[in-house]
Amino acid sequence: MSSELVISAMAMVISVVAFGSSTLLSAVQTKSMRQANDLPVMIELLIKEYVNDDFQSRERLVIESLSGASPDLGFEQLPEPLRSAAYYVAWYYNAAGELVALGTVDERMFVGGINYKLRRAWSAMEAHIEAERRVRGKPFLDGFEHLAARAFATDPYVFQRKVKFQKVPAGAERIGVRGGSQESPASIDRLESPQAGSPSA
Repeated sequence: MSSELVISAMAMVISVVAFGSSTLLSAVQTKSMRQANDLPVMIELLIKEYVNDDFQSRERLVIESLSGASPDLGFEQLPEPLRSAAYYVAWYYNAAGELVALGTVDERMFVGGINYKLRRAWSAMEAHIEAERRVRGKPFLDGFEHLAARAFATDPYVFQRKVKFQKVPAGAERIGVRGGSQESPASIDRLESPQAGSPSA
């Protein structure tokens, strides 16, 4: 084999390796960027917004009361405060669904973390969403439907398996529960406080 062929072959190998390395690095960077996005989204949507009393009370109103309203009312014709509550809850799930559809965040945070409530909310609101779409003649809350579809198609325990949550052993002694450990607060304080004569923390 001539030296020219050897050099050409080596150059080709180097090019292929460089391309593969570049592709791998790009994939790793993309994954890292998405993981970097996941944390603020989780804090904002799942912690600050989802668990606050205002959202929970509005969602409860929707779940408990919307079935008593005619689906033909859609959203716009619903009486207050049900109308505002329905919009508030639906737009929350819609925003989350759009982020999931765009691949901005890991869908398992939603379809795994709040799977049941997602399916329950969609089941309660679906008929009204369909009616509102017919009135508007254009897309309405498609992000919410996407998120609900993923929840219905996903094992509710996918998130738990991903992070490998541990379970408290059945034989572990419970504190302050009949049949378990009965330590008094005073005894717990005594156990957790520094021993007499030992340096304080």
